[in-house]
Amino acid sequence: PAADDYALVYKLEYSGTKLVNKINFALDVSKIPAPEYSINNRKISFYHGITRPGFKGSENILSALNILKRKYPLDVEIVSKNFVKPENYLSELEKHDVLVDQLYGAGMGMNTLIGLSLKKVVVSGIAKSNIGNSSPVFHFENDNIESMFQVIENVFLLRKNFGLIGQDGRKFVEKNHNPKIIAQHFLDLSNQ
Repeated sequence: PAADDYALVYKLEYSGTKLVNKINFALDVSKIPAPEYSINNRKISFYHGITRPGFKGSENILSALNILKRKYPLDVEIVSKNFVKPENYLSELEKHDVLVDQLYGAGMGMNTLIGLSLKKVVVSGIAKSNIGNSSPVFHFENDNIESMFQVIENVFLLRKNFGLIGQDGRKFVEKNHNPKIIAQHFLDLSNQ
């Protein structure tokens, strides 16, 4: 399987059979812009794209983001859009500082990887046990709105470090999701 969500299902369904290790999604970052980050005393923009609101936990995410906006009205901007066209997606994400991806996913999907590649700070529902200590992704522990707000507020309070966090995110994708490395994993698997 190529994602933690699928790997969990395979383990449950095929517990008595051989399950190969998960292979990461591949993402070629060579054509994804990676501008240097500058805060310039402006509002920090949090973005949540809504494509599958129930699956992504959008209602809880937006509730937690709105608490942040009420607490820091002069410092925070919340943007949420439904179904951004794929050809406009990168330019939309470039406008924002933080991508709040999803609440219920167990692994890194393409949205998270694209955000990291753009040097964005990413918050997601990724369980820490599934991503290891090297991941630059901030994660929700559960779907309690107050707990989610604490995660988002902690991210906001790190805003002076967004440039470094973004660089770490880009490097993480380059190292762990490089298409040549992923292709080699598949070749190795086929030769077993």
